[in-house]
Amino acid sequence: MPRSKIKHIISKTYAVLLGSLDKNKNLQIILQSIPRGLDFVLIGDLMKTKLDGLRGRLFYFAKLKDFYSESIIKSSGFLLFSSLYEGYGMPPIEAILLKVNSISSNRPSMREILGGRSILLNANSITE
Repeated sequence: MPRSKIKHIISKTYAVLLGSLDKNKNLQIILQSIPRGLDFVLIGDLMKTKLDGLRGRLFYFAKLKDFYSESIIKSSGFLLFSSLYEGYGMPPIEAILLKVNSISSNRPSMREILGGRSILLNANSITE
């Protein structure tokens, strides 16, 4: 990946999401609720996702080396994690380790793992 593309993203305020199109990842609710004016970085297997209406605000990376993913997360405003069910949600834990705020789904496993270290919201609510 060209460093200029990473530098272009890192110079902006943006939210980051790591994930895939798996139904349990609940990506569609995030894509429907992105506020105007917020740039968004998606990292993961998302190629089939309809991203109409987000052009110019969305930056997509299918796969990145850990160094690049870490740099993008570390420079973000916050990480979003909207999973409906998860055994052990690694992305918000990575954000905590990188001292980045995260907004996660208020599911039992996330409440238990993240405690008060993440903002927990209803994963089924576009308004939350």
